[in-house]
Amino acid sequence: MNKFSKRLAFALMACAAAGAAACQEQNKPEEKAAAPAPTTEAAPAPEAKTEAAATPAAEPAKPAETEAAAPAPAPAAEPEKKAEAPAAPAPAQPEQVAQAEPAAAPAAPAASSAAPNPDDPNSPPEGSRKPDGDAVYPNPVSDLAKSEGIKFEDGRYRNKDGDPLPVVTKDYMVDWGTWNGFRRYHDACHVCHGPNALGSTFAPNLGESLKTMDYNTFLATVSSGRVVNRAGTEYVMPAFGEDKNIMCYIDDIYTYIKARSQNMVDSHTGMPAGRPNGREDISPEAKKAAEECTG
Repeated sequence: MNKFSKRLAFALMACAAAGAAACQEQNKPEEKAAAPAPTTEAAPAPEAKTEAAATPAAEPAKPAETEAAAPAPAPAAEPEKKAEAPAAPAPAQPEQVAQAEPAAAPAAPAASSAAPNPDDPNSPPEGSRKPDGDAVYPNPVSDLAKSEGIKFEDGRYRNKDGDPLPVVTKDYMVDWGTWNGFRRYHDACHVCHGPNALGSTFAPNLGESLKTMDYNTFLATVSSGRVVNRAGTEYVMPAFGEDKNIMCYIDDIYTYIKARSQNMVDSHTGMPAGRPNGREDISPEAKKAAEECTG
């Protein structure tokens, strides 16, 4: 007990000499564990610890300076440059596409009015017509009719009085009505009136007859029949008013015979004997009228 009292008194004296602050530092558990014994040599320990404490206080500032000195803004600037680079061409591309589309638009009407291309299987054939009945260019028959002031109405060409009229080009390409009339005539009429409407020993030459006969007289004669006495010979024209194979195509038959009659007047016009060299397409109106009549 006496030794312990002496040591305690010595320690208190040392604390008084080092000051109340150093004494409090010695009383912390960490420093008691570090100090081997409360001797006089322990007095400088607080100074060393104070320096050590000052050193870590300065060291944390270095990472802060390192972070501040790091080139953090540099990566942020690169995305801005990348965003600016595509921003300029981006609006330019839609403008270029928009300019290219109107430039290609006129190609559609040009293709529909251009001459048929033999290398293109989808090209409209010569003499074809659109679904609305209008002729597709080039159509020599339609072009000739327009140049001569002949109108196209209700599926066929007509004169100023509305009567059916043949249209024959110099190459003997004909309108649809004349073409179909050629077929119908040689199917039902040529037995009596001869091939190419030239007549026979018992039926007159219809080409000659239509030089003076108008459309209405022709229609009445075919539908109601007729009896003619010429030089003691009686010619009987049967009535075909109930025969659909005749009356549904009467206008076509008339245009063919009229074309033959014109050729008999002037060999450079009209339709010569034989088969036409070509035709234009049937119009929707003519096709519909034939279907309704025969049906």
